[in-house]
Amino acid sequence: MKRVVSVFAQKKQTDTKVRWKGYQGEIRLVIRWNKKRKRFESLATNLPQATFSTEDVQQGYKLRWQIELLFKEWKILTNLKKFNTRNPEIAEGMIWTSLIGALLRRYLAYQAKTALNRVVSTWQVSKLGSGLLVEFWRWFARDNKKRAKEAWDHLLWLWREEGVRQNTQRDAKKGRCNSDLIIKRSLIV
Repeated sequence: MKRVVSVFAQKKQTDTKVRWKGYQGEIRLVIRWNKKRKRFESLATNLPQATFSTEDVQQGYKLRWQIELLFKEWKILTNLKKFNTRNPEIAEGMIWTSLIGALLRRYLAYQAKTALNRVVSTWQVSKLGSGLLVEFWRWFARDNKKRAKEAWDHLLWLWREEGVRQNTQRDAKKGRCNSDLIIKRSLIV
């Protein structure tokens, strides 16, 4: 790999096909010069050049980290472990229910950011106030707007006090989501 990379000009992005011993077929190798680290970075993929541009491949690798974090969040917050059932339909229902709960927590975290007008940690907000969240939904489902609003206000207070981002300096320098992923406002109901 080092020998292959060294033949490319620095500061020039390269997208080429290579072959490795013991592997049938060609591998696409995307190479670019990282100015900050002063070294080459290479990505190997089997994605076709005709369908995925070099930028698409690089974006995909950036998004991969965000996906890893999402899976970590699901694993921790959904408490997905061994289910005490032999019925696959029940197990699938429990998995979907857990994932929908995680999605609702994340959605509420983004809503809290807007309501509080400050940068909050979606991770912290997702973890905080599970009991209050249950209370909010209980009153919301019973159409008791006053009690639901009290629970929601209590949640916002908790998230404002305990859910603030810890690395705001790093965020200002690097950005929160290094993948350049943009969530469109129209998706939020």
